[in-house]
Amino acid sequence: MVLRDKVDLVFGHPSSRANIPVAYMTSHYNIPHISWSAIDVLLSDKELFKTLVRTKGPTNKAGNSVLVLLNHFAWTRLGIFGEDYAICLYVTNSITQALQKTEISIASYTEFDRNTITDEDIIKTLINLRDTVRIIAVCSGSYFRKIVVFACQLGMCNGEYVFIDTYAITGSAEYSPWQEGDSSDDDAKAAYRHVIKILQAQWMDDASKGQVERLIAEVPLRMHEEPWNNTEATDNGSGGSSMAAMVYDAAFTWFMWLNHTIENNLDYRDGRGMFLFTQNLTFTGPDGTVAFDNNGDRETIFWILDWKNSSGVSRILATVDITATESPICCTTVNIKNVYESEIRKMLWKVQYEDIYKPKGQAGAGSMFSKLSLATVSNNGENEGVYISTGKYKGVTVSIRMSMNQTVMLARQDYVELQAMKDMTHDNVNPFIGACVDPPNVCVLFQYSSKGSLQDVLQNDDIKLDWTFKLSLISDCLEGLIYLSESALKSFGRLKSSNCIVDNRWVLKLSDYGIFGFVGSNTDQREYEEERYKALLWTAPELLRSPVQHRNGTQAGDIYSFGIILHETYFRMGVFPISTLTARDIISKIKDGGQTLCRPDTDMKYSNDEKPGLIDLMKHCWREEAADRPSHSTIKSIIKSQHIGKKVGILDDMIARLEKYANNLEELVEHRTIELSEEKQKTDRLLYRMLPQAVAEKLKSGKSVDPEAFEAVTIFFSDIVGFTSISAASTPLQVVDLLNDLYTLFDDIIAKFDVYKVETIGDAYMVVGGLSRKGGNSHASHIADMSLNILSSVMSFRLRHRPDDEIRVRIGLHTGACCAGVVGLTMPRYCLFGDTVNTASRMESNGEAKRIHISSVTKDALDTYGVYHISLRGDLVIKGKGAMTTYWLSDKTGFNKPLPTTE
Repeated sequence: MVLRDKVDLVFGHPSSRANIPVAYMTSHYNIPHISWSAIDVLLSDKELFKTLVRTKGPTNKAGNSVLVLLNHFAWTRLGIFGEDYAICLYVTNSITQALQKTEISIASYTEFDRNTITDEDIIKTLINLRDTVRIIAVCSGSYFRKIVVFACQLGMCNGEYVFIDTYAITGSAEYSPWQEGDSSDDDAKAAYRHVIKILQAQWMDDASKGQVERLIAEVPLRMHEEPWNNTEATDNGSGGSSMAAMVYDAAFTWFMWLNHTIENNLDYRDGRGMFLFTQNLTFTGPDGTVAFDNNGDRETIFWILDWKNSSGVSRILATVDITATESPICCTTVNIKNVYESEIRKMLWKVQYEDIYKPKGQAGAGSMFSKLSLATVSNNGENEGVYISTGKYKGVTVSIRMSMNQTVMLARQDYVELQAMKDMTHDNVNPFIGACVDPPNVCVLFQYSSKGSLQDVLQNDDIKLDWTFKLSLISDCLEGLIYLSESALKSFGRLKSSNCIVDNRWVLKLSDYGIFGFVGSNTDQREYEEERYKALLWTAPELLRSPVQHRNGTQAGDIYSFGIILHETYFRMGVFPISTLTARDIISKIKDGGQTLCRPDTDMKYSNDEKPGLIDLMKHCWREEAADRPSHSTIKSIIKSQHIGKKVGILDDMIARLEKYANNLEELVEHRTIELSEEKQKTDRLLYRMLPQAVAEKLKSGKSVDPEAFEAVTIFFSDIVGFTSISAASTPLQVVDLLNDLYTLFDDIIAKFDVYKVETIGDAYMVVGGLSRKGGNSHASHIADMSLNILSSVMSFRLRHRPDDEIRVRIGLHTGACCAGVVGLTMPRYCLFGDTVNTASRMESNGEAKRIHISSVTKDALDTYGVYHISLRGDLVIKGKGAMTTYWLSDKTGFNKPLPTTE
């Protein structure tokens, strides 16, 4: 039609999949092609689809909108849970690409097969997400409702979690996807209150909304007129299509191109020219501004919907325009910033002081322990009641740090940090349980560790630490620092050995991080001057000199503190072991700087350990200039090199030693088991080649195999025409190579059909169909298809030693009854018996080269399909059978492989 009618324009198709072959054609013939709903990402390749213009953007533009949303809310960790279906793969991939080179991390990524996923799979994934992230992007056309309902059942509808529906191609400004008329409607409605949906916008503002609605209403009425004369839409009350505006935009794009060609004397049928014309084209349509990118696709505007109202009907929360030069996100119904502020001010981290259970004898606010830092417990792990208070909160043992202030005023940044601290999950960061802001009991709760701090461990001479333990503790400290540096806190700020706790598994965790709004500059409030200066011994010189107090310190300052802790761990002599100077003197010297810097002594005479690499590392960490200190990655590589490249924790090392011999034995047993399994599989494969699988399984289980009668099977015989001459002109090895190559080719073909290879004798090849399923004529079809494939494949087959010679095969088929059974014990064979076998052999021997000779019975079986091309050969006198009417099978409708020509 395109060539005959000289088509000027291809308009549509609305289906993405249907557009792909059409776009190939229009690109090949350079015909203008405009679609209003082909959103498949495959069509974005304009080197391939050179003339396609789309007035609805592709699905992969959703990723940038998700990025804008995350940035707007200051969300830094995202979990992704989506179908492995094409649209969702494009969406999730676009999100992943959009988040690259940003500070937003994808903490969890899970794909699922919508055809095989079970409820248990969904619940298992949600449990993992619940413990990992708070913001979850879900892409699913059919499972989203079930996922959020299950999430609520798992306690994820408590206000701490947000689910982003990224399936952006379905929905409308006001709809209720939770409502399906089943028993789960109420639960689903409640779950959707925690959902935000990304949806391709249908209009931009109230003005364009009115235009779109009027256009949709007007379309059915215009259909009454010439040349349509169609009243179906108004008769059944269905109204116009929601795509009317995009169709209008597509038509308007074409009219603009026509005007352009007339004004500039161009060919309006130049498809590539139209594509280039639309690059970065902008005009106003009924749905608002229509802007094309440089790929000939419309820039997509997205809505953000939510269901927080009582009606359960969606509302437009905001509009996202990723092309905007100023603010890409614009609020239309509510103010997103106020929504976010209300979320962080819900204070999900807040605890009531009355809910904290404290053992008898522990004081509340104003006691002695509240005047000192949350530093340490005694060496034996018991609470001394001077530096730390412990209690129980919701069944968890917690350490309680009381604020110096009887009241506390929190700024917005405090709320943001406290929420971020609540979300933190890392093996080397002590969990933040919550905080109490009710005067006078202002305090912060962290999870309690009975082994105390790193400072306690290092000062306890009864605890012997080899370098496996030391390097494990140092590595844990660094991993915790790296995690905090990538979090909303950006740095620790008060890192010291007393803030590094050790749990029961000898894993070091950073504690007492953040909480600036609670503690402020509490070191200046200490009553004991020497204690105040001792707390500053880990602080970097530039921070000591700075008149401005940094909220959470700096990353370079944390590196300095890490160097001091490394020195403590290496020498186990305490922090700054200078007996001639007080803590105040040391701080004063550090502030002064100068040519001779005040740093801990690294003379090896104080230690029997010799790891000069760590001595150099600690010196680099406490360099005077912050910019000269090593990065986290550099420190990590140096520490790893000290452990000969291994990454071993203390507990792992102990278990490894205990299980060393057991592991060797397990590996040996596993190796032998694998070898046995592989040999069994080899034996099974060999047996299945000798016998049908059902027969082989009976023999393996010790059952007898009785002979079996089959009412109808189809038997295939073939041989090589002129094989005797080929054999005479070839060596024995060449003959063997010929048969092996040819029958390997045959074997690969029959593996695709429900047939069984009976045997090969010389150049004869015998196959039967119908042994696995009794009755019916499907075996005839399988054998016929197999024969055509064999005949086609032989055309390209060449002998190794005579590549110019052609191999010609002769094939015969016959359908009928037969008996089958296993014969012999030493080398059992599955044999066929009966007249059908003889007749099939006669069909082959009386056939012709490069042809398939079939009996009338086989012909009748194939005729039931109506697709096989069969011609009459005539009556032949068959040895042992007399006169028989036979036929040639020459082809099959839909069989697109080449077949040999016959004379």
